[in-house]
Amino acid sequence: SAMAEAGLEVDPEFEIVADYSADLAYENVIRLMSAPRRPTAILAANNYMAIGALQAVTDLGFRCPDDVSIAGIDVVAWSSIVMPRITTVEQPIEELARVASLWMMEHVRGEAARTGERRCHVAEPKLVIGHSCAPPPK
Repeated sequence: SAMAEAGLEVDPEFEIVADYSADLAYENVIRLMSAPRRPTAILAANNYMAIGALQAVTDLGFRCPDDVSIAGIDVVAWSSIVMPRITTVEQPIEELARVASLWMMEHVRGEAARTGERRCHVAEPKLVIGHSCAPPPK
């Protein structure tokens, strides 16, 4: 929906499945960046994949963010030592765990509503700006 709002089409050739693995992300980004038509940005589903993508980009001689921007989702403890620091979307894991635990305990104690209605909790993610994103190259 974000791509559509920006007036951009999603190119299926640029969609890869890497099962949240740095190694699979690395292999797929090698393939993507070796093609004649390359992406100008990569959004990884987690930071392990973002780091695999960064390694592939670097191994091929491209520069991040000069040649390709990379962003990830979630934070891994050691991601702050990777250069360039990867721009990421940090999810409020502690908040989500607290709410899930509370709802589970209510269910176990029989305190949860038995109406069959689903609950919804919207948690606000946080954008953590690193140094891995730049405007698209010309």
